Amino acid sequence: MEFSDALIPNTTQEIFDRFQAAGLVPVVTHPERNAVLQNRIDQLGSWVENGALVQVTAQSFLGRFGRTAKHVAIELFDRNLVHFVASDAHDTKHRPPILLDAPAYVSKRWAKSALKVFLSRLRALRSWVSHSILITGSDLRAGENGTAK
Repeated sequence: MEFSDALIPNTTQEIFDRFQAAGLVPVVTHPERNAVLQNRIDQLGSWVENGALVQVTAQSFLGRFGRTAKHVAIELFDRNLVHFVASDAHDTKHRPPILLDAPAYVSKRWAKSALKVFLSRLRALRSWVSHSILITGSDLRAGENGTAK
């Protein structure tokens, strides 16, 4: 779930509850880069307590998205609110899939034991994904009669 930098709906927890009732786990993406969530870490913590997961962008730990994003990423990690670290790659030129430097930073700052948390969570995610139905863009393309294929 990627939120707008302008506002966070008051009904977000209700929306997350509906996701979870349908068997889905809400994942909040790069809150450390969101101007609203940067100032609402307690609200993010409440969502996590209620079952949401948090994904931080690897390059945020290294300052690629500015000092504020770096400080918030560190605070989220310090509060045990980070479940995944991802590249947030958009292409190979401007935003490439770079993850290599972040694990070194994490292990230096929080000790190598912190990396084990990511590996165990990655294993849990793989297990969850292997038992879930994934919907892709091709699944959503409209057929000739206007219904999804």
